[in-house]
Amino acid sequence: GRRHGLEAIASSSGDGPAVTAVSPIVSVLPRCVVAAFMLEMGIFVLETGIRTFTVTTDPVDQVLIIVVPTVMLLGGFLPGIRIGLLVALANFVVKYSAAPPMVRFQRGVLRSSTVRPSEHQLVLDERASHSISIISLQGFLMFGSAPQLSDALDNCLARRARCPAQHVHTP
Repeated sequence: GRRHGLEAIASSSGDGPAVTAVSPIVSVLPRCVVAAFMLEMGIFVLETGIRTFTVTTDPVDQVLIIVVPTVMLLGGFLPGIRIGLLVALANFVVKYSAAPPMVRFQRGVLRSSTVRPSEHQLVLDERASHSISIISLQGFLMFGSAPQLSDALDNCLARRARCPAQHVHTP
């Protein structure tokens, strides 16, 4: 039958142990019972694949849903897994290496949160807030995005080097 959500998860998580439990007694069962069991599992996997294909929006995932089982049928289980793994890995690297990691660069607006004498607080607010920079990151650091982070850090350090007198002060 049709399975959705938790029912599908519960059913598929029960299929593995069922196969393991049935394995010792398969030799004594009539072949038609074993065939019916395998046919039911095959239909379930096919239905799940078709349902997943119809709701998947990523074209690479759609191609994988078709290519992996086809390679498994024609070339074997391990070649199918290998092709799926390589294509999924390449897709991941391409997608996430293009995404820039830097979201926000903030400096010069920070204040000390410690209770200090007012003279010290004024000096810290005036001078020390400019010596702190915050670079907020989001996403993954990959081959394509790591140089962007390195450039942002270099720019931050270069700004500090241009005005060293501003950053060296004892209250």
